[in-house]
Amino acid sequence: MKITYPYHLTMLVEDLAEAEEFYDSVFSPHCFMRGYAPLPLHRTAALLNISDTVIEPMQCLPPVGDEPATTMYRFVDRFGPRVHSMAMLVSGAPELAERFEAAGVRWTDGGLPNHVFPHPKDFPGLFELADFGPNLEHYPLADPRMRAGFDQGYWRDMHPLGIAHTSHYTLVVRDAEVAAQRYVELLDARRLPDQPAVTPRARSVFVELTRGAVIELAEPVDEGCPFAPDLDLVGETWCGITFTVVDLDRAVQHLDQRHGLDVDRIAADLVALDRARTFGVHHGFTTRPLLGATA
Repeated sequence: MKITYPYHLTMLVEDLAEAEEFYDSVFSPHCFMRGYAPLPLHRTAALLNISDTVIEPMQCLPPVGDEPATTMYRFVDRFGPRVHSMAMLVSGAPELAERFEAAGVRWTDGGLPNHVFPHPKDFPGLFELADFGPNLEHYPLADPRMRAGFDQGYWRDMHPLGIAHTSHYTLVVRDAEVAAQRYVELLDARRLPDQPAVTPRARSVFVELTRGAVIELAEPVDEGCPFAPDLDLVGETWCGITFTVVDLDRAVQHLDQRHGLDVDRIAADLVALDRARTFGVHHGFTTRPLLGATA
């Protein structure tokens, strides 16, 4: 089994058009999919390429007639707009399923061939692990990152945010050491050298699944951690994404000019947007390199 590529970070929103307007204005993404999917999904969504990552804002639609509400609609109805899941492309889904079973992790294919969804109560964070073949020969989307010669330099050199690459995705957990062990044992993650947390008031372990897919497993040390309420409300859950930028002051200037966004200066090398204005999703921007991450 091998994790080959980060797929997308899925966030549930109440209004897809509003979410797209936000991302268009702030990030200038490349939208390579937009549309409705019928039951069992019953949702409308878009896939937005930003530098080396993809964000999927998804509007889950209410049930029609006697149809039951979808699981994702129930999720957003209960917890509000927020990150729902992280998707990764893998090679060897059957082996991965066997690993989960041997470790006592419940999983489902969600009705999708060659997909594995581990139960979030058995494995930290809700994951979609999709297998489209070892060389992605069955990958169905026109993802620009998969094209020969793809260059993310536009977001680094021309866009005012100056995004060099994705720094990491943040997952709030009850015990960072236990979570890291699960990632290393079951997903072959590589633990990065011990280093200070990026999340304030957290004890964090960083693991790398593949290039461009570093995860901060953030364990709140007290209620001052900004993700402690997420842990109390949802459980171990994805909180958002942090981008590495070339010039933090330049990025802040751009953010200040868009939507009247409130920019929280967390540290000299880190800022974040007010989650109340960003659909419950953490968006961080930093110039701090993570020790041991693949360049």
